[in-house]
Amino acid sequence: MAYEIDQRKVVGVVIETHTALVDKGFNHGEVVLGLAELIGRTIVEVAESSIQSAELMKVAMEHIERTIRIGAEATEKRIITAG
Repeated sequence: MAYEIDQRKVVGVVIETHTALVDKGFNHGEVVLGLAELIGRTIVEVAESSIQSAELMKVAMEHIERTIRIGAEATEKRIITAG
């Protein structure tokens, strides 16, 4: 399973998701768990094997870790990730 990833479209997904969730009364925990569930459901929907599922989960986790690391550095927060 290979995808061409358009970074502008990734940013578009982030913006659209944020817009859909902001000021709806969800707390941070609910948003994080809801997004995690959506990622899991999406992986189940598109993966055709356990190998594809594991690879998609790995890609998602690595991207989350990278995003946290970059965000922590940009905001000068001391957040340690597993990576």
